[in-house]
This record gives sequence, structure tokens and C-alpha cells, in this order.
Amino acid sequence: MNLLLPIYISSHRDGTQKRYRVRPVFQSDPEAWHERMDQAVLHFQKRVETVLRYEAENDRNDPLAAWSFRPELVWTRANVELDLRSQIHRFRLPFVRFTHWGKAIAVCPEFPDVWFDCPSDDQLVPRANRVLTQWLRRQQQEAREADARQQTFHGLRIESYQPPASFQGNELLVEVRLPNPKRNAKSLGMLLGGGESMSGREELARVGESLDRLDPERRMRAYEREAEVEQLLAWMNQPKPMPLMLVGPRLVGKTALIHELIARRNAGQDSLRSRGQQFWHVSPGRLISGMSFVGQWEQRLLVILKHMRRSGHVLVLDDLVGLFRAGQSASSILHVAQVLKPFLERREIRLLAEITPEALRVLQELDRGFADLFDRLPVHEPNQATARRMVYAAMSALEGQFQCRFPWQAMPTAFSMHQFLDRSSALPGGVVRILERAAIQFRGMQQRMLGQSTQSRIPIEQPSFPSRMIVSGIRRLCFQQYQISNVYDDRTTIRKDDLRERMVQSVIGQPEAVDALMDLLWLIRARLNDPKRPAASVLMMGPTGVGKTECARALATLLFGDPRRMIRFDLNEFGEPGSAARLIGTFHHPEGLLTAAVRSQPFSIILFDEIEKADQEVVDLLLQVLGEGRLTDALGRTADFTNTLILMTSNLGVTEAESSFGFGTSGNADRRAVYLRAAQRAFRPEFFNRIDRIVPFNRLTREHIRLIADRQVKQLLEREGLRQRRVVLQILPAAIERIVEIGFEPTLGARALKRSLEQNLVTPLAIQMAEVTLDAIWQIDVLPNRPTTSGHTPDPRPGIRLGIPPGIRVVGRILPTVPTVPTVPAVSSVPPGETESESDPAIVALPQLRQRIQAMQKQIDHWQRQHGIEVGRVENLRSLSPHQEHTLQLKERLLLIRDAMRELEPRSSFDSEDGASISISPSAVTRSFRRGHPRENRFGNMTPPMRELLSREDLTLLFRELAVDVPPTAQLPILALDRQLRVLEIMADLPIDDSQLASEVVLLVRISSIIPEQLLNGISFFDVLTQIFHAFSLGVQIEHAAETDSLNRLTAIRLLGLHAQRIADLLEGTLLMAPEGNSFLPISFVRPPESVVAPNQSLAEIIVAAQRADSEWVTNLESGRASDSVEVFPLGPVWGILLSNRSWFDFSSGGSHRGFSLESLTLSWLNRLDARRRDAQSAPESGE
Repeated sequence: MNLLLPIYISSHRDGTQKRYRVRPVFQSDPEAWHERMDQAVLHFQKRVETVLRYEAENDRNDPLAAWSFRPELVWTRANVELDLRSQIHRFRLPFVRFTHWGKAIAVCPEFPDVWFDCPSDDQLVPRANRVLTQWLRRQQQEAREADARQQTFHGLRIESYQPPASFQGNELLVEVRLPNPKRNAKSLGMLLGGGESMSGREELARVGESLDRLDPERRMRAYEREAEVEQLLAWMNQPKPMPLMLVGPRLVGKTALIHELIARRNAGQDSLRSRGQQFWHVSPGRLISGMSFVGQWEQRLLVILKHMRRSGHVLVLDDLVGLFRAGQSASSILHVAQVLKPFLERREIRLLAEITPEALRVLQELDRGFADLFDRLPVHEPNQATARRMVYAAMSALEGQFQCRFPWQAMPTAFSMHQFLDRSSALPGGVVRILERAAIQFRGMQQRMLGQSTQSRIPIEQPSFPSRMIVSGIRRLCFQQYQISNVYDDRTTIRKDDLRERMVQSVIGQPEAVDALMDLLWLIRARLNDPKRPAASVLMMGPTGVGKTECARALATLLFGDPRRMIRFDLNEFGEPGSAARLIGTFHHPEGLLTAAVRSQPFSIILFDEIEKADQEVVDLLLQVLGEGRLTDALGRTADFTNTLILMTSNLGVTEAESSFGFGTSGNADRRAVYLRAAQRAFRPEFFNRIDRIVPFNRLTREHIRLIADRQVKQLLEREGLRQRRVVLQILPAAIERIVEIGFEPTLGARALKRSLEQNLVTPLAIQMAEVTLDAIWQIDVLPNRPTTSGHTPDPRPGIRLGIPPGIRVVGRILPTVPTVPTVPAVSSVPPGETESESDPAIVALPQLRQRIQAMQKQIDHWQRQHGIEVGRVENLRSLSPHQEHTLQLKERLLLIRDAMRELEPRSSFDSEDGASISISPSAVTRSFRRGHPRENRFGNMTPPMRELLSREDLTLLFRELAVDVPPTAQLPILALDRQLRVLEIMADLPIDDSQLASEVVLLVRISSIIPEQLLNGISFFDVLTQIFHAFSLGVQIEHAAETDSLNRLTAIRLLGLHAQRIADLLEGTLLMAPEGNSFLPISFVRPPESVVAPNQSLAEIIVAAQRADSEWVTNLESGRASDSVEVFPLGPVWGILLSNRSWFDFSSGGSHRGFSLESLTLSWLNRLDARRRDAQSAPESGE
């Protein structure tokens, strides 16, 4: 049954956005909102049909009869005045008048529950004022009662009501599915234990989608396809047409042709009225979903087909091959195509299908008779000129849909990206998809940057949106979609040496292979490779364990940023006959390992390991991949290999090459010739000729194995066991040398080293870590083993250690941390006796700052008189005593503080003892004070048992959460002055000792050799120290060595000037780095022994002497003459942890800070300096 429902469409303003609301005239529900009117109507139609379907299923028809009320309506608009006692509201509201049972009635669609008599037009306004006022007063009373009972009020609150900006009335035709009278009767299936009888209309609505009711955003139009559209219209006008299939490549526009046919059929009809014949899209998988009993899905399909036969609907299918798989099970071989075939043979239903040429060939192989039932309409890919016209028309439609405008450069860019990234898709669909993604992305960005509403057209050509920005954005979106790096982007500048260096760091000892792969990369980047073949096909030949697989993994990391983008197939598993089917799939298991992987990720590295061991069918299958760059699976789906790099490995010719030339690297040309002849003998000419390049790999030398060992040790730190524990791992280079000595075997390559590393380092480390507790930070040292008196004979088998003493030993100890001292509070924000809400923190802080500055001024003036300092008459600074120099520095710092306070707004002032006026404004600093108020330290308040349960990764996450943003000093003037004044007070209260002043201290800085270089480049630690010493006039200068020991990452710094000893005490210790996904890595500051430092010695000479002493200790340790507990440069107490996001944790204060910067480090040092000052003050008292 069809109902013509009166509807009310109104527009409303939500800020700058316009939205449409659709609801029934005489009911309050349902309603639908959307930015577009047609979308709102469509959503409302779906909702109201759902409501009516449930109403029709009730036993009583009274509710359904109310929806059929449809009198002749007269629409008008009137100004009403509603007196609600507390306020008078004036609105301009829509009204509808109609006659029912001889009475003239009026109703406002905004309030559909209020109906009133209206005999004439003159009485509309006064009657509406009185009736609506009474109704709204009752609503207010109910709202107050609900609020008093703390209940939710579902009525209208007039305070939040906004009248519509515009409105219109219309009628909507909705379909009501009345229940079948025989529905309640027991069918034969129910008596036999089956379910209820099915309704074809309901089942079709449940499993299908009406293309006539698609959202406007999902509707596509076919441009430049008039001939095909005319053929489709002629096919629709036939009384009993043959089933028709649209045959064309992917994204050529087959679906757009069907949508265009629907639009042409509905042209000239009222979009809100019946469309009669409908197009229903049905998926084979949806047909059988939820059908668990035998014969249940067959019954559903039969009732759907009979309903479509009666109603004349058109069935649209896009997966004809899937019809032969849907419905089959272990107990039945019946499928959907067998049930559908008799209806097609009798031409009882109209069927319109789309299929690709590859899928059509599979369909013909499955059932030639079923495929011959269809008439075929080929949809060819257009030429470039026609495709550009199609894309231009589609681009104009996208501009209207997303309210944007493309520059003229967008279309050529989209064509270029389509040709480069998605060659398997046809024109124009591939290009239109790129433009559609760009329109969606840039529409949101345009709104954020220009602040425009969604209903305004934004010209991209504005100065804030240059065309080059849109073009580069389209390219960036395409690269992000396929997750590829800028190496593929030919518009970016990349130095060849940089890429080669990254490959050399991963592929060690194979410079010829690196050069060959880099040549291929530049060929791909320049887009000069054959577009109809894979990007490259390389056969890597050489001994085992020399880095062939690692080369593929490094190439995937370089191109795509992720080593998992390498798809590896061990062809040892594909040596049996019939193994090729596993790569492309079968009809019943269509997801082939190779084709499915490439379809999901077309940009990837495909590694075929040990190609010579594959079955001949697998090699023949790769002929099509290497020759045409494409492969079709069992269901006719094409996988595009033109953007993949095919790498193959082989051990062919290794024995012959080594027997002729030995293990050296000489004779590379002859060695290449040996590998080339071996490949020609093993593979057929048609396969060998499709290989772009054969790359030989050489044996690894001991030096190469040593570099590989360093890499594997760094990878060891990323294992979960070390990341989850608070462990600082120190591995001496001599220990790594011992592991290399045990694991070096030329015939086994790096795999023997890996085995040696696991046995000699990982296993002892695991045993030692069993003793690690969670309540402290542990230092685990990996040292070379002492010699033993008993001799041991190596096992004759290469790389196997049985009965040999371990080459290293592992020693663990607890690494102490600096004690946590209570933080001296900053400027008190609340005076005694007042709560925080009763006072302004900045205003309260100002008198305290005045008092502190005045007290400091008096003390400095007293010291000036005591030490005989006359300001302005000091001629030679070197003649000053340490006390005089210290006093002058304090005086200079106080003058800077006073100058900084004068720069604030001069409204309230006070005078110091020497008459200098110091002014400050409370209102100028109130906001900055509140914003810089320190955050509560939850880690310091945490109970010890809770802290002991935290692992290393838990600590890192906690520190990041507690990190306090320290704004620049200029943004927080009152906090900056307070911090500087605290430094002044601390330095003034430190005891003055002539032996400590004007001193010189040297500190050695050892950076762990396993810290990544890129992590060190952004620290600028020495620059931060220099800024602190200079900014706060601590009387200390820092000098660091220009040359360092790069192998051991050893450098030195020299502290000069006043309080150098005290500052060195603060620095001495260990700073731990905690990079993402890694264990703790130490940076230690230690004072060198007296044997290392000599008078008038440069920092470079001190570094050489320190390295010499360290080497002697390692030598004595290996020989047993030194103890492992007495290190030359041991790790001191930990005073901080630096995280990868530039935030760091300070153990002395228990606080976490964001940014390893001047302000954050100063906050820590202030606390430690003040603690030392208090210790110095309490020492004489305790002595007394």
C-alpha cells in the first residue's frame, strides 16, 4: 500500500551552517536533519517507512490510519506574540489551515500537537497567540516540576527554541508493506520444523539495496557515453529482454552507466512520487546470510525472484562468478546460479550485470551455458581526449557536491598520479577517485583555514590557497594512500649519497649489490622503467648468510618506511607439483597467497627466496609476472605487479665460484661470470631473459662481521625483556670482539654470528636478569671473560660451541639515583589564613617579591661595605678577591632583576634602599601566573609499592603524562623573576670558601655507543648548559672539546670560574636516555682520575689519556689482573631520564618536564642547589 504523506521542510541556521529538517505535518516524529534538502528528504523517507512497517504489523490499524490523514492544506506565515509572564517572545511561524468535518482548523507544524479552530484568516493571529501561549506555559510548568524532581524533561524549552529561517510544504509517497493475511497460518515448512513463510518484498528489502533511493553523494553520472546509455534505454523498453551484462575493465564506468540509466528513466517525474519500476542491487553473499537451515536460502531466493517477476523490478548484480560459490556447503553443492538460471532462460526477470573481461573468462570456464544467456554491452576504455572531457565533467560535479573549486592544474596532476600509482584501473574512474579524495580532504582544510561555512563556495585560487598547494596536496594524498616515501616523488630533491649511505648501513659488506640496487631506484624515480612490467626484477646470487634477505628488508624500509612491506615467499615450500595454485588460489579457495598480498598492497618488495628450488609450474607462473606485470587469480581478479620490485635469491654457482677464486674479493668480474653461467644452466631462456639484473654477493670478512655485531646488539636493546625492565646495559667493545671471534665462520656468514650472540650474550643476560628487581635501576655490564687454567678444544663443527667456556660474563649491580629532596615552593599564591578562592595569586605574590628584593639589596650593600667595593671604581677585575668578585656578580644580577620588573606595567611601585624605583602591575601578570602554576607531582606522592610495580615502559608513559609544559620566560614574567631571584638567594647563601672559588674542573662525558646517531643530533646538551650558566650568572663558564673519540663516544668539558666545583657536583652522575621502543641508554659525567689529568693539559690530550687508561683497564680485565668492580669511568648516580619526546624526569625533585631546554633544566638545578645550600647551613649546627 502507498501513502501520500504531507511533510514539512524547514531550514535552520546553526551558526554559519544551514541545515534542513523534514518531519510530518501532523506528527512530531520521525524527523531527519541534513545540510542538503534532498538528503534530508531521503533520510526521512527511510525512517518513516520503518515506522510505518512496525505500525502495520500491529493487530490494530488505528495508528496506521492516523498516518493516512491528508486534507487539502493551505500554507501561510504569521507573526505571533507569546506572553510567558517572565518574557514576551515574538516569532514568525508557519501555519497550515484545512477543513475537517465542516470545521476550519489551523495547526503550526513547529508545534504539531496544538490544533485550534480558525474560522477566518483574521482570527489566525489572535487565536494562535492565545492557544500557543497557554500550551507553552504548561510546558514551562512541566519543565520546572521535572527539574525539581531531577528528571529529564522531554518537552519543549522555549528558551532554546529557534524559529525556522524558511519553510515549504510538500507531499511524499511512501510504501507501506502490509502483512500477508496468510502470514499467521502455519506453513508446511513450519509443521516440518522450518521457519515462517517468507515475503518476497521484505526479503528483497532485507538483502538488497534500492538504487533508486541512493544518497545523492553515492549517485554517479556517465559522461560521454550516449551510445551506451541509448542501448540501455532500448533494452529497458523491450517486453522480455535477454539478461544484459556490461563488460569492461575495472573503474571504466559500468556502475555509472547503470546510475545514468536510472536517472534517465526517472527524468521528468516528481522525485518525491513513485518511481514504479525499481533497480535492486543484490550481493550473492547477502542472499545466503543468516540462512542456517537446509533449503532456507533457496526459499528466500525463490520468493525474491517471484516478487521481482510480478513487480517488474530490475535485478543488478556485480559478482556473477560469486553466484557459483554462494550457497555451497559441505552437505550441498547447490549454488545460487543454478536456482537463478531457469528464470533467466525463461526471461521472467530483468537482470543487469557488470563484469570484467578476466572475470568473464572465468565465468565461461565455470558454465558456458550460463554465460551465453547474457547479451553483452562492451564498455571500452576511452582515449585520452575523451577521458579528459569525462573527468572535467565529473570534476565540475565534485565542485558542486563538495562546494569547492579545483585549479586547472588539478586534472593533469590526477592523470599523472593515476598513470603512476594505479595502472590496473581504467579511465576515467581511477582519476575521478583521486579527485574525489582530494575534494574531501581539502574541503575540511579550507573550512579550517578560511573559516567559511559548508554552504559557501571557496575559491582555491585565493592567495591563502595557491594552486601549487593543491597540486602538491593531491600528490601527497596519493603517496599517503599507498604508504610510499618521497623517494618515488620525482619533484622532491634527494641526494644520491644520502640514500646510498642508508643502504650501506643496513647492507654491510656488499658495495656492488648496493650500487646495483641504487641504479634501479633512480631508474624508478625518474619513471623511465617499462610501465608494463614490474619496476625491477633482480636475481641475487651468493653464499648463505651474506645479506641477500637483509638487502630486501633494507630496501623495503628505504622505500616504504617499514620492513614488513617485504612480502617473502620461501620457495622451498613450493617445490611439490601443484604448488602454483597456492599462489593464485583456486575456485573454492580464491585468495591466493601472492595475488591477495599484491592486491592489498600494490607497492611492495616481493622476495622469492631460493628460486632454484621451486616447482617448474611456479617458475612458469612467474613468467607472466616478470613479462606482463600482472596476474589473474581463480576468480578473474587481476593483481597489478607494475609497482612491485621482484627480488629473487639463489645459491647457484657458489661452490664453483669459491673453488675457483677462494674466499677473497678479488676477481669479481670472473665471479659474476660464474654466477651468470650457473643461472643460465638452471633456468629456461624465456625466464632468464626476463630478469633485469643479476647481482652477485661476496663472502663477509671479519671486519664486516664486527659491524654486523654492532647492529645486532642495538637490535637486542629493542626486545621486550629489556624494554620492560629498568636496566642499563653496558657492553664493552672487547666483549663484542670476543663474541665476533667465536661466531666468525666465513662459510656460514652472519647466521653463525647471530647464533654466537644468542648463546654468549643473550643467554647469560637472561640468567642475570632473573635477579633484577623492580624497585631500582640496574646496571648490567657485559665484560670479556677472564682466561681459565683448564684448556678447552673447540668443536670441529663451524659455528657450534660445545664444551667451550663462554666468551663473556655478565655482572649486575643496582645503579643508585640522586636523593629526592623537597622542592622549595615558588612564590606563595595564597597568604596564610586565606583560601585560594579568596585571593588573587599574582596580587598576593607582588608584596613578597618586593620584600625579598629589598632584603637582598640590603645584604649586598652590606657585603659591598664589608669587602671595600666601590661601584664604578673597579679597574682590574683580576685584582679582585673571590669574595669581591662574588659580591659584584650578585649585584649585577640584582640590577638585571630590577630592570626586568621595570619593564612590566608601571602602576604600583616601591623603592629599594638605594632609591631605585621598582614597578609592577598585578593585572599584567595574573593570567601568566595562573598558567605557569606548577602541577601536582603525582609520582612523588605515589606510594613505594606502587612505584616498584611500574616497569620501564610504564615509567616512560607516566613521565610523559606528568610532563609539565614550561612556557618561555617572556610569557611568564612574574615566574621568571621569582626563579631568577631564587637563584640569587641560593648563590648568596652558599658558604664562601676560597679553596672552592675561582676553580677549574674537568668532566669526562661518555655517551653509550649504542645510542642512535639521530637521537644525539637533537640534544645540544652543551649548548643548554652554556645558556644556563650565562643566563643566571652562576659565575661558571663551560668549554667542551672540539674533537672527540668517535669510536667510544668520549668527550670532555671544562668548567671555569666561581662555583665550578659545586656545578660539577650537580653534573656528576648519569643521564639516562629512554628512546621509543628501546631500553635505557646512559650518558655519564665523571671526574677523571689524577693519572689522566695533568696541569695545563688540553681537553683533546685529556681524552687521549682517558682512552689509554680505559684500554689498559680492559686489557688487565681480560688477563685477570683487574677487577670488574673497579672501573676507570663508572656510572654515577642517575639524576635524570631523557625521553624520546624531549620531555625528561628529574630524580632530585621527582618532577617531569617537557622539553630538554633552559627553563626545564634550571627548575631541576635550582632544587639541587638549594638542597646543597641547606645541607651546608645545617652542617655547622650539627657540628655544634
